[in-house]
Amino acid sequence: MSLTDKNQKCAVCSAYLFSEDDIVYCPVCGAPHHRECYNSIGKCGFEEYHGTDKQFSREALAEEPEKTETAPQAEEQLRCFRCGMPLDKGARYCNNCGAPAGMEMPPFVASPFEQKDIIKEETPIAEGVSAKDAAKVVRNNTFRYVPKFLKLNRLNKTSWNWAAFLLPHGWFAYRKMYKESIITCLLTVASVIMNVPFNLAIAQLPIPETEQTLQNTIELAEYYSQFMGEIGFLPLFLSFLGLTLGLAVRVVSGMYGDYIYKERVIMSVGLIKEAEDSEAAEEKYSGVSFIGFFIAVFAVEFIPSILSMFLL
Repeated sequence: MSLTDKNQKCAVCSAYLFSEDDIVYCPVCGAPHHRECYNSIGKCGFEEYHGTDKQFSREALAEEPEKTETAPQAEEQLRCFRCGMPLDKGARYCNNCGAPAGMEMPPFVASPFEQKDIIKEETPIAEGVSAKDAAKVVRNNTFRYVPKFLKLNRLNKTSWNWAAFLLPHGWFAYRKMYKESIITCLLTVASVIMNVPFNLAIAQLPIPETEQTLQNTIELAEYYSQFMGEIGFLPLFLSFLGLTLGLAVRVVSGMYGDYIYKERVIMSVGLIKEAEDSEAAEEKYSGVSFIGFFIAVFAVEFIPSILSMFLL
């Protein structure tokens, strides 16, 4: 196993290229790549420099003076797994895209600043808040939320977020929007409690005999429909309200969740910049909270059960 001439490195993963590697060269600048790396991004790793004075040149590389073997080896610069930017020593997160440091993933994974919309670090999200500022607060899944923030404004507040729709209280808590999480928790618990009188009335209805065992949900509905008059109007009405409220919470969260999160990120950027201890403030307001997520989910699961015990 031997290195290629001039110890060339792949333009994508920056690993040294060996003579037995499957190597391809950019047809424009001649930069070398592993074939797998080139195919993974579908372009030259130095494409952004094509046509500029920074364009890769094999001739210029050949003219570089040989490094002596006795020269001290510089410490290898750690880079972000997502955007490839250098990481500060001891950093927990990338200052460019907010990705966690220390994770080993291919450097060609898309970052919010390599989208088709050509999002730049300095692209304004709001007054005094750049895309880079927003990415540092979002940290997780920046390549979804930063482009989404650019499309949302006061005239266009709607998008769609499946996580916010399926589990609104958990998603808000996960994104450290605790006030919104508490509100959706209370509304969700209220919608569940509204169904308790109906469920209690159903539980008191006659159970089908063994030979009339119901085979599916449709047969079950048909059987219990015979007793709707005995259940009464109030349990039915409360159950309808509960189902409507629960669905409304999900739909509103799914439609406006991204916009609400954008406003939360803008506010967090301002709080971090104004704080005396910016690192502590960044840790408080940035990223996600797994603990908050589990607390919100368990609260919605157990509070209705505990409250319903007092109604039995």
